[in-house]
Amino acid sequence: MTRILTDGAEMGDLRLWTDPGAVTIDSGSKRSGVYSYKNENWGYFTTPNLSEFYARIGTAGNWTLSTTITVRKGSTVIGSISRNSVTQRLEIRVGSTIVVTGNIQVPTNAWVSVEWHLKIADSGGVSEIKIDGTVDASYSGNTKPDANTNIDNFYFAANSGYTGLQYLDDIAINDINGSVDNSWTGDGHIIIRKSNGNGDASDLVGQDGNSVDNYLNVDEVPLDSDTTYNESATVDAKDLYNIEDFSGSGITILRVWVEARARDTVADAGLCQVGFKTSGSEYWSSDISLYTTYIKRVMSSMYEVNPYDSLPWEDSDLDAIQIGFKAR
Repeated sequence: MTRILTDGAEMGDLRLWTDPGAVTIDSGSKRSGVYSYKNENWGYFTTPNLSEFYARIGTAGNWTLSTTITVRKGSTVIGSISRNSVTQRLEIRVGSTIVVTGNIQVPTNAWVSVEWHLKIADSGGVSEIKIDGTVDASYSGNTKPDANTNIDNFYFAANSGYTGLQYLDDIAINDINGSVDNSWTGDGHIIIRKSNGNGDASDLVGQDGNSVDNYLNVDEVPLDSDTTYNESATVDAKDLYNIEDFSGSGITILRVWVEARARDTVADAGLCQVGFKTSGSEYWSSDISLYTTYIKRVMSSMYEVNPYDSLPWEDSDLDAIQIGFKAR
């Protein structure tokens, strides 16, 4: 599995962002699902060190002159994409230098999918973009503006002074490793399915002091902090929950994962696992370290196929799945 990042907007919070700056959660304009990110100045999130990547960013906004999608090493700009307000076409920069301009006019305040492939190198480097799946601009040559050989964060700017506006949704980033997810991400939407019933295990104890209908304590989006919760100090105590039906007519399910918001009530470094049960078998993540605040995303591995039969996911698979949380 080489998809290294997917956005968490559907969880209704900013856990993706290392520093959200002026990024907030918005339900008024979204590319899919319930929420998107709304950027009125700047924000950034970190990634592993990447010398080559493929990214997809669903975006909309007024695309003022200083609205950019930028990759950096620390605070140093390696490359960026911006829109020329006169031609309405996207421009690719290496460092601060425009190296190529696209051909497709990008509308204001309309959702588009921008895919970006960047390979950082003195020679043989590549920086190219697609808009809604169509190749728009491609540059080959020196994409290494200084001594840095990789990037470690994505920075989004929306014109300082709060006169710009940028919506972001359905973000995904691939590296080039492995046998899948090692090239263009293609189109895609991230859709959440919440718990809506008791599953086959109810070991955890809710804030109400019992283990009855625990799913009701973890079905809110965004999270309500410690208003409702389930917890346990017993190793391997777990809950499983049924989830909302998936209506996926005409939709190809490319991957499934379980995501939660959790914290340690005693001290940093407590452990948990998240996972799911299907066809009688359970699939849990490795141990995940927690903090005493809800500071991080708690996620299972991503499954491109149903691990029970190694076949592509179907609607009926998701309708029958149970998602879960385990204390470790």
